[in-house]
Amino acid sequence: MEPQRAQADLEQAIVALARDLPKMAMEDACTRLDWLRRQATLEGFVPAAMLADGFANAITRQGRSAPFRTWLDALSVAATCGRENADVGPLLLATVGVRFEV
Repeated sequence: MEPQRAQADLEQAIVALARDLPKMAMEDACTRLDWLRRQATLEGFVPAAMLADGFANAITRQGRSAPFRTWLDALSVAATCGRENADVGPLLLATVGVRFEV
C-alpha cells in the first residue's frame, strides 16, 4: 500500500480506538491494539507498532487505570512518523514513561 494511504488508515484506526475505548472491554482494546501493531509492522511504521505494543502492555498491567489519553496521543504522533523514523519509537515510549514516573 502507498505510504500516505497506510498512514491515513493507521490514523483512522487510532481515532476509532480513542472513540471506542471508554466503553470497550480491556481484552477487546488489546485485540484492537494487536491488530494495529500488526498493520503498522506490515506497512513499516515501526514507531506506531512499538507504541501499539506498549499501550497493550500498559492495559494488560494497569487496566482502566492506564493513562489512555497519554498513550493515544503518543500513538497518534507515532503514526505520523512514517517509515523513515524507526528510531523515534523508543523516544515516544520514554515520553509516556517519564510523565508517570515519580
